[in-house]
Amino acid sequence: MRRMRGSLTVEAAVLVPLLFLILMLVIDLGIDLHRECREQAMAIQEQRGQNTIKMFYAWKGLEE
Repeated sequence: MRRMRGSLTVEAAVLVPLLFLILMLVIDLGIDLHRECREQAMAIQEQRGQNTIKMFYAWKGLEE
């Protein structure tokens, strides 16, 4: 009869929740970033006096 050690099970019990936590944090950051971009886009659309196309290219020039 073969005997198996449980070291992999103990390591997995520690690593799997840690990986799950990291994955959930990344997903949460992605959702927050999407929400922030959507709110910024809505704020830009509400400003009717500004030319949004000109503003877009000005921001693009600042990034470069």
